[in-house]
Amino acid sequence: QVLGAKEERAVLCQPACGGSLLLRAERSLCSQMHIRQVVIEGFKCYKQRIEAEPFSPRHNVIVGANGSGKSNFFAAIQFVLGDVTAGALRTEERKQLLHEGAGAHVMSAYVEIYLDNSDGRLPVEREEVVLKRAIGLKKDEYFLDRKHVTKNEVVNLLESAGFSRSNPYNIVPQGKVNSLTLMKDEQRLELLKEVAGTRTYGERREESLKIMTETAARREKIGELLEYIDRRLQELDAEKEELALYQKFDKQCKCAEYAYYDKEQRKAKAELDRMDTRREEESERAAQMQAREEKAKENCKDAERKLKATSSELSSLKNQCEALSEDYKRLLAEETRLQMQVRQETTDRDARRSRETGTRADLEGVSAEIAEVERQLEQARPEFDAASEEAERLGTQVEECKATLQALYSKQTRSTQFKSKAARDKHLKKEMGAVRELLKAHAASSAALEQQLQEAQDKAAVAPVSKQCSEVLLLCHRQEESHAKHESARLRQERDKVAEQRKQLWRKEQEVSEQLSSSKADLEKAARMMRQSMSRSQWESVSAVKRIAAEKGIRGVHGMLIELFTVNEQFYTAVEVAAANQLFQVVVDTDETAALMLRELQKANAGRVTFMPLNRLNPGRDPDYPQTEDAIPMLSKLKFDAYVRPAMVQVFRKCLIVCSLEVGARYSKSHDLDCITLDGDQVSRKGALSGGYVDLRRSRLRAQSEMAALSRKIEAGEKLSDQLQRELDQVDQTVTDLLGALKQHDVAQRSAAAKAEQEAAELRRCASTASSDAAQQEKARATLRALQKDAASDTRRLEALEGELASAFGEELSSEEVQQREHLQEQMREKNKRLVATQRKKLEAQQRLGSLETELHENLKTRQLQLQESLEQISVDASHASCDAAADSLVALQDKLAATKETLGGAQLQCEEKRKQERKLQELDEKLKAALSSERQKQADETKELDRLLSRRSMLEQKQAEFADCIRKLGALPKDAFSDARRSLSSAQLMAEIEKCHKELQKLGHVNKKALDQFANFNEQRDKLLERKAELDEAESSIESLIDHLDKKKDEAMERTFKGVAKHFSEVFHELVPGGTGKLVMKTDGARVAVDGSLTTASSRVATYSGIS
Repeated sequence: QVLGAKEERAVLCQPACGGSLLLRAERSLCSQMHIRQVVIEGFKCYKQRIEAEPFSPRHNVIVGANGSGKSNFFAAIQFVLGDVTAGALRTEERKQLLHEGAGAHVMSAYVEIYLDNSDGRLPVEREEVVLKRAIGLKKDEYFLDRKHVTKNEVVNLLESAGFSRSNPYNIVPQGKVNSLTLMKDEQRLELLKEVAGTRTYGERREESLKIMTETAARREKIGELLEYIDRRLQELDAEKEELALYQKFDKQCKCAEYAYYDKEQRKAKAELDRMDTRREEESERAAQMQAREEKAKENCKDAERKLKATSSELSSLKNQCEALSEDYKRLLAEETRLQMQVRQETTDRDARRSRETGTRADLEGVSAEIAEVERQLEQARPEFDAASEEAERLGTQVEECKATLQALYSKQTRSTQFKSKAARDKHLKKEMGAVRELLKAHAASSAALEQQLQEAQDKAAVAPVSKQCSEVLLLCHRQEESHAKHESARLRQERDKVAEQRKQLWRKEQEVSEQLSSSKADLEKAARMMRQSMSRSQWESVSAVKRIAAEKGIRGVHGMLIELFTVNEQFYTAVEVAAANQLFQVVVDTDETAALMLRELQKANAGRVTFMPLNRLNPGRDPDYPQTEDAIPMLSKLKFDAYVRPAMVQVFRKCLIVCSLEVGARYSKSHDLDCITLDGDQVSRKGALSGGYVDLRRSRLRAQSEMAALSRKIEAGEKLSDQLQRELDQVDQTVTDLLGALKQHDVAQRSAAAKAEQEAAELRRCASTASSDAAQQEKARATLRALQKDAASDTRRLEALEGELASAFGEELSSEEVQQREHLQEQMREKNKRLVATQRKKLEAQQRLGSLETELHENLKTRQLQLQESLEQISVDASHASCDAAADSLVALQDKLAATKETLGGAQLQCEEKRKQERKLQELDEKLKAALSSERQKQADETKELDRLLSRRSMLEQKQAEFADCIRKLGALPKDAFSDARRSLSSAQLMAEIEKCHKELQKLGHVNKKALDQFANFNEQRDKLLERKAELDEAESSIESLIDHLDKKKDEAMERTFKGVAKHFSEVFHELVPGGTGKLVMKTDGARVAVDGSLTTASSRVATYSGIS
């Protein structure tokens, strides 16, 4: 096929039966090995994965347009098959093979070649073999059928199929064939030799010749050594006689030394056995001391715990005693105050009673005086009234006489006063008008006074009702005040009771708070012990799980395995050894919860935790446990909830608690179980033994048990604290309500007292008003009488004026009128005398009456009112003075004081008992500490003794080892050394014999002590050298045979390859030049070779070849 000028061609050539072919015809059989498929990705121009279509065994040419990737495809095949024998690629070379183009940078590439192995050329039992080579910036790997293999394995595999460094023509690049056709005859001959593999034969022949040369040198050297050994053996034969004597004494010395060393070794062994026995006894004693020390530690710890609890109780009792003492002192002070109050109130009550008695007596005396004065008033008032009436009557008569006389005098003087009747009448009418006006004014004033008197009378009639209402209101207000006062006293008592209850709650809350603080401190200590029993990261991870579950509200996180079961304390060590760090695995309900928690832990970067999802645990059925008394299934001793049983079974179902290691070893083999003793020694079901000292103070289960107990105690304490707080809140609210009610009643009491005081003042005002109203009424009556008198006088004057107006002007008085005037004058003088006497009598009566009324109203009535107010105030004070209430409070306080005293005494007794208990515990703690110190000292002494025994044992072991080494250094011993002849000798006798032998041996010091050994060694070396010489002779013969064989194989390969190449050359030439013939001719120095390859010489014919034309 004709190709373009710049096209490339790649041909895969299969090796012939004896060499390699340069070209492969399309008529090859399908059963021969060929490439079926090529897969490339990331290699040079091939960025994406490509799969070349399956090739036919007849394909030998790949064509395509320029830039289509033919060269890279050829490079890919050469990359897998052609470069396998080359050295390792450098980073720069690998980088050049990776695809470089637009887009993301390719970091790796690979080429896969599918080879047809139907003919079995590759030593692989498959008809198709996939060979892959992958490269990256830092890797260069081979894969055979998807399995990683080394480069040497690929080289060996390909060499077995003919792909080797000695045959580089499996892949023929472009231009190679042209260069072959233009080669010189000598170059074609060298190429044919290379293809035929004669170079390999030559290399191997040269190596064989080199080996023969080295073998000849070794043979020569061996001969020299044999000569030297023969001479040395002759010299050693002369020294054997002296050596025999030397060996005699040496034998005797060795026997004696062996006996001595053996005797001392036996002594050391016997003493070592005694040391071991004693050490075991001391170890057992030390173990007992250790147990006693642990027990003493536990006792000390228990005593310290009890002492701490007692000290805490004592402190609480001291606080209680101090509080009770303060209450007792306060109650004593209150009792003293109440006693003083009761005494003062008793004194005040007696004084009030005495003052009330005196006041009542004074009031009775004043009342009697008032009655007497009123009686005298009753007697004096008629006299005054009679004198007043008489004086009024006489005054009226005198006024009438005076008016009549005045009229007569006026009439008598009218004629001289007025010139005419008209003037007179005018004057009279004017006076009459004035009189009439006066009468009208008197009438109006009288009417006003009468109305005022009527109103005063009405008011006086209503005053008793108002007074009665004020008295009723006063009584009501007094009752309200008394009720408010009693309610206030009752509320104060309730307030005191509730306040006392609040104090009790405060003390109880303080005790609970102190207990909570102590429990929290103990919980922190237990948590610290638990934290110290695991790694820091593990603790932080588990804490993070709890925190995240609480913060996120994730349900289904049940907690660590150690938190989900309880076990008796005696099994703590066994359970901890069996579970180990599985105790800290977190149990969850489902794997979804575990995945969620893992994601949250990764987000928080909180470390790693092992989860046990219950829905995924399927531990299987329980094993067949031995039904004996010396073994107990560990699972049966655990107490846990049913829902966590899968987790418990998963961890503990293969664990068995046994009484000893011997029993555990037996059951671990027979039942395939992990057996653990109570001390923590374990026999694994796989056969391993483990154990040793376990520090019980660092027990994880003990710490967890304490944490659980303290957590429950703290939870109960917090609930009790919350309950006490609620009760305190209720009590505080009750106190607040009582204080509010007390304030209200106090306000009501003050309000009622103020209202009562107002009503009392109103009563006093009413009494005062009634007295002043009576005086005003009497004054108004007197004024009314005077007005009526003036009105009567004015009326008579008016009548006289009217009579004079009716009389004639200028008339003189008649005789009758003169006589009447004289009579009236006489009568007026007499009546004036009588009026003066009557007025004097009236004045005396009025003075007496006024004195009595002044005494009555201004003195006695005021005194009576003051005394009544004093009695009322005394009553009010008596109602305010709560002597009985104070006495009742004092009795209640005394009862409370007695109860407090009794409680204080009981608390002091308890405190004293706790002090005694604390002292006893302190003494016990000191004794236990002393015992612990003693045990530690004993243990230290025992440790020193053990150390001394170990040192002695070490010394004995060293001594024994030294004697054993001495025996070993003696070398081969004669039979006499093991006889019983010298065992009865003492060490001194054996030493004497040894010294004697040493003296004899010193005399023979010049003897060659190694003559026999050297003689034997030289004989042995001589035999070995002779064997080696025989082997070299045999090897030389074999190498010569091999060289002959290689020469023959080389000739055969050359002839076979030349025949095959000549044959294919003729066939290809015939196809290229139809009708033409082409032949290859082998040139030699002395003969021409025909096409069939026959030669005239018989050996080393390859060396006679000079070229191919």
